[in-house]
Formats: sequence, structure tokens, C-alpha cells
Amino acid sequence: VLHIETGELLESYPKMDKCTPYQKQVVTSRQNKREGVKRSKKTFETLATTPTVYTPGGDTFNSPTSSEQGDASTTEEPSSELDGWVDYVGFWPKQDVIGFNATYTVPANPVSTSTDQVLFYFIGIENIEESESQVETATVAPDESLESTITILQPVLTYGNTEEGWSMASWNCCPTGQTWMSSSITNLQANDTLAAEITVGTQYSTVTSSLLDSTDGTVKETYSLSVDTEDRSFDWMDVTLEVYQLDECDEFAGSSMHITDMVSTGSNGEEIRMDWLDNSGDTSCSGFQKFDDHSWMSSHSSTGVVR
Repeated sequence: VLHIETGELLESYPKMDKCTPYQKQVVTSRQNKREGVKRSKKTFETLATTPTVYTPGGDTFNSPTSSEQGDASTTEEPSSELDGWVDYVGFWPKQDVIGFNATYTVPANPVSTSTDQVLFYFIGIENIEESESQVETATVAPDESLESTITILQPVLTYGNTEEGWSMASWNCCPTGQTWMSSSITNLQANDTLAAEITVGTQYSTVTSSLLDSTDGTVKETYSLSVDTEDRSFDWMDVTLEVYQLDECDEFAGSSMHITDMVSTGSNGEEIRMDWLDNSGDTSCSGFQKFDDHSWMSSHSSTGVVR
């Protein structure tokens, strides 16, 4: 994979240690989520099922060690842990998406910061129907269909996941043979302003994450990830809160998360009017979303336990 501007080789990560705890869930959850999203396109109804998991991690990691898997002879207790896409809206535009930009405002830290919870907030675009057609026409091996064809381009605001507090990075999740993640902007604070940008070109696609100066809006720090587009056609868009390892409501963000100034461009060069569909249904901890064409907000109570 070559950098779009410098031409230098972008090295793939041999192992994404940050995502290892979620690797067993990824392949199944991708399939479930894709089927759910396709059902929503056909019915144009809100899905009320439990959100399935699609992590910014990858599905091509090495298998976990026995210590990671745990003792198979041990009887597992039922878990109330919350994992997966908790709040999200999606949209099928009439043409492929070639650009999607937004502004993130970093929320307050969770009330409980002593646990291993992981929070992901992002805008994203996926090539869902294209991947489906490749599977149906057997252009890829069935056991490799999701790993090798589907991807989500996403600038991700993260809490935890081995970083201290809030951080932001650009993701290409997670086709075989390509780089998955840029370097991270770390040590983010509540009310920091971030710029998220996704651009799809004929040859390269680029995801950019930037920290903006609060006074004049100039870029203070930025990281981009450029990868081969490889004839992908991005036909679905989303705005998402995804979580892992949450047991208590005080492990959600300590204030509402706001994504604003959302603008997208279609393959015809015109701006896309995003008529979002709420795909997530009811959510834990009195959670709710508010959204329109250009903004999205997610909020949860900090009291109680997840369900």
C-alpha cells in the first residue's frame, strides 16, 4: 500500500494488539450486522434487535492463546456485559459515497475510569452490497468473503483500548493485506474539537483525523491513512457509538457526544442529503440519540447497570 502523496510504502500492522480482546466476535458479528443493515434497506423499518458487533479491530489476527481463551472446562456465568454497536444511524444513498466529513466534540470522561471499558465514536462508510455480490457470485472464497472484501473507512474517537483516556485515529477496518490504522492523537480532553474526513478516490482512499485549535480552528495535530481503493464502491453510511466491556452505566461517557457539520458527497459530485434511519432501537442506561441531516448526538445516564 503506497501513500497517496509521498509514494512511500505503508507497512501493515503484523498484529493489532489493541483489538485482540474482540477478535473472536468479529467475523460472526460482521455477517449479522450486514444482514441486519440489508434488511433495514428492504423494509425501511427501525431494527429493534440487539445491536450486533462490528469492531474497529480486525478479523485476521492470530488465534488467541489458551490464556486469552480461558479454561474451556470452566463453566461460564451469564454476562450482562454490553458489547457492540449501541447507538447508530445508517443511510443508503442513491449513489456511491466519495466523501464524508464531520466535526467531533470530545465528551467528558466516564464517571468510572478504573475499568477496561472501550468506547468508539465514528462516522463511517462501507461497501456492503458490493461485498454481498462478490459472495453470491463466488468471486471470493466463502470463508474469506468478509475479511477480504468488506471494509469500513472511519475516523474513530476512542476511550481506552490501551490508550489513556480519549484518543483519535484513522481506521480502514479491516481488509486482508492493507494497513488498518494510523497513529493516534492522544491526551484529548473534554470539549476538544476534532475534524473527521473520509475521501474516496479512484486509486486511493484516505481517512484523516485532526485536532483543531479551539481559538482559530487551525490544525494542531493530524494523522491520515491512505489505502488502495481497489474498485470498492461505498454504498452505506453510518454514525455510531460502539462499546465493549461495559457493565455499569457510569462507564459510558460522562456527557453527551456531539458529531456536527456532517457533509457528504456522492459519485455525481453533488452533496448527499442524509436521511438517517435509526438502526439501533432501544439502548441501555436510558440512552437515546438525536439526529438530523448534519448532526448526531448520543447520551446515556451514568446510574444503574447495563442490560
